[in-house]
Amino acid sequence: MSIIRSKSVLFRMFVLACSLFLVIPAVNTFAAEKDSVSTKPVLVDAVIKVGSTTAVVNGKKMTIQPIYDNKGVMMVPVSLLIRAFHLNYSYDRSDKTLRFDTRMYSYHHITAQIGKVNGSDNSKGVKLSAAPVEKMGSIMVPLRNMVELLGGTVTYKASTKEVRILAYENPILDAEKRTGDSRYSWSMSALNQMEVVPQTEPDEWQVIKGKYNKGNIDGFSVFVKVTEKNEDLTLEGLRQQGITLIGEQIFKHPAGDFIVTSTKYQIADPWAGSKIVNEQTWRLEKDGHYYYIKFYQENNGMVENYYAELERIAHKVMETFQTTIDVKDSNLIDVASPAKR
Repeated sequence: MSIIRSKSVLFRMFVLACSLFLVIPAVNTFAAEKDSVSTKPVLVDAVIKVGSTTAVVNGKKMTIQPIYDNKGVMMVPVSLLIRAFHLNYSYDRSDKTLRFDTRMYSYHHITAQIGKVNGSDNSKGVKLSAAPVEKMGSIMVPLRNMVELLGGTVTYKASTKEVRILAYENPILDAEKRTGDSRYSWSMSALNQMEVVPQTEPDEWQVIKGKYNKGNIDGFSVFVKVTEKNEDLTLEGLRQQGITLIGEQIFKHPAGDFIVTSTKYQIADPWAGSKIVNEQTWRLEKDGHYYYIKFYQENNGMVENYYAELERIAHKVMETFQTTIDVKDSNLIDVASPAKR
């Protein structure tokens, strides 16, 4: 629903640039499909020397309150963890509560309080090795506890007094399974912890959900639709629906040239009042059919943070997308066949 219709790609790019002051990035190209989707790239790599006022976090230097030993527990400033793990962070001075939220595919909501060892991770109680403290204007927390709660590991090199934090991305895709629809001849790598939502009408979007963790927190949804008619919306159609256009790009892909449109809009939410919805829709016209793959994610207003994560997910999934399907594949989850979902 969030693709812009025009008579040609060049005309579309001209209209968007002129009317919305958008700069259309250069054409992007996908490399050939990777041999394995199970490889975990490094998400966090931080090196800190005990007593030093600087650290190297994800390849960049930053100034920090030095880490120190508190009765056998290494304490680290929250500023370092925020940058290393790309965290959303808030501090309530009224009750001295710290709140950390991950922006990445592995979701964590962690709380702790100054002076107390009891905290929580995704609403489950945890006990820290030491209570968070305020020290010279910085809030210090137990390093190993916090890093491990966030899915990372800590190592210490005694000869150089260096602490290293490493964390890897949780895989978005299943390493072996694929999913697709034999009725419309498309397939892609299956999502981790995938949930297929049954269609009630043949021409509806096929909805596939991926989850942040093993709990009930939905991470994002992928909508797929194949049709013989163009269902793009005009700029005016987007405005009438309250949708804001973020940008549009062309991506070279083994299946053909995709038009990728990014949008955002607000929806009502009974708990948060309202939520921001980020969408990225990929559209391909091929052999008389229009393929629409829409990535959908809700958040409570952190648009810049969550959109980058949605874009990362979309690219990972689309690297595996094909306009073909092998129904003989024993690892295929065919959404057209309820027995194989």
